[in-house]
Amino acid sequence: MQHPVILHNDSIATAYRYWSPSYNIHFGYWRWGASPFNREAMLEALNEVVFQSLTLPTTAPVRLLDAGCGTGATLRHLSKRLPQAELQGISLAPGLIELGKELNQHAQEFGRISLQKGDFQNMPFPSASFDALIAIESVCYGTGADKAIAAREFSRVLRQNGKLIVVDVFLKSARQLPWPFQHLLDLIADNWAIEEMGVLPATLNALKANGFHNIRVRNISWNSIPCALHIPWVLARLLGSALLRSERKKQGKLRYAKALATTLLTGMLAPFLGYYLIVATKAASGGDK
Repeated sequence: MQHPVILHNDSIATAYRYWSPSYNIHFGYWRWGASPFNREAMLEALNEVVFQSLTLPTTAPVRLLDAGCGTGATLRHLSKRLPQAELQGISLAPGLIELGKELNQHAQEFGRISLQKGDFQNMPFPSASFDALIAIESVCYGTGADKAIAAREFSRVLRQNGKLIVVDVFLKSARQLPWPFQHLLDLIADNWAIEEMGVLPATLNALKANGFHNIRVRNISWNSIPCALHIPWVLARLLGSALLRSERKKQGKLRYAKALATTLLTGMLAPFLGYYLIVATKAASGGDK
């Protein structure tokens, strides 16, 4: 039986363009002074926040991995900021990988970007292969509330002093949510094919246990809200287009529309759920587990 994450992403792959012409499959980042109406600029701004958090030398031949890369949009952004870097992406969804390869052919730096199908919890790379690893809205698909398997694998493929950047949604604590909120959380997770939502304290403990230190956590929920407010407009376009399409092409758009609609409900979970930027460094000794 095909993995639910593959079924979810491959069925709606082309519909992602309604969210982003560049196929940025994530929330955006808004700063004071920026236009809240330019969604693509906010999406690229999150990519830039990731770049700045990496603090990698722009003139060094570093190796960077995007774990759960989607179509590789963040890698395409980084290729312009890290002209000497070798950029690798891995994703379970073959449809997104193939679409990403097509998009990379139109990018000047596509020769330095390599995308392949694979599971970021069991990667085909040797230990200590990368200087940096990013995971944007992909760790939520990892196993368990603590995402310990992903943490262990991230540590394995990173070199000593390698940098890890995670941007994702996490529960603020492991305590049981009141029934109406738990039902809402289950609905959102089901529509995004998430098996179990990550718990922030447990995930941070898993990172520490697998050799990560200098861990910094920042709640960027408020920075993502202006971008999330674009969802009703995107929903309207998706539904309008779906009405004009064949049944086969319609289903992917309707599935994406349903997932986006449930995302609008996350505001009701604000006391329990947050959108976080995590920056960590692999320790100089140990951590290859």
